[in-house]
Amino acid sequence: MALGLDELLDRIEGPACFLGDGAAAYRELIAEKLGERAHFAPPPLMHQRAGVAAQLTKIAFENGKTTQADALTPFYVRASSAKKAAWKS
Repeated sequence: MALGLDELLDRIEGPACFLGDGAAAYRELIAEKLGERAHFAPPPLMHQRAGVAAQLTKIAFENGKTTQADALTPFYVRASSAKKAAWKS
């Protein structure tokens, strides 16, 4: 089940980092709705990859922002291709 953008943004309580095609396409709306809680990956890091998460973490750390690893929670708007394939079998 996918959420509409407004419903997704309504569920975000704290700061959030956005990346991917949707973040680029809806950047203005996201920023307008979340204000200072919305953060966007720089263009070279905009695609979803494990290495991108590491780079964004490094940038945050260099800026004095830290958190516990178990406090990070990814929120997927829709199921992954692997999960969809598993449902079909």
